[in-house]
Amino acid sequence: MTKTKEEKILEHSETVLDDFTKLYDKEGIVVTEYQKLLKSYQRLNKQFNKTIHLSDAISKNIIEDNDSLSDNINYTVKLARKKIMHNVTEHRKTKEQLAKLSNNDQTQEIISLNEQLLSAYKKIEQLEKNLDELNKDNNIQSVYEKKPNIN
Repeated sequence: MTKTKEEKILEHSETVLDDFTKLYDKEGIVVTEYQKLLKSYQRLNKQFNKTIHLSDAISKNIIEDNDSLSDNINYTVKLARKKIMHNVTEHRKTKEQLAKLSNNDQTQEIISLNEQLLSAYKKIEQLEKNLDELNKDNNIQSVYEKKPNIN
């Protein structure tokens, strides 16, 4: 398995530290400073790896969440379209029913008006006959009854 650049640097630094300890005793200034640098680099490398790992995990979660969110949005849009189309068809059916009912109401109203008109024509005919009879007699009289004044 190939090693990363950081792993190679750490291995090389450890061999250099071993060489320094052999050359300069365990308590030399060069050895202690190099140990501090190596520990600092190791700590930074761990933090870097943790950050990368967290970033990858978060990115993976975000991608999964986005996929899930996309699926939810697609489902919601699909359901909304279906409901809207259902409402449109119901609205059309209601409009058709109202049109039929209004036509029936208008037809009933026309029939009623025709009946009233026919009865009015009959009354007019009756009154014209009565008027003709009165004109034939030429005897149009008004009869008024007067009430007696009681004072």
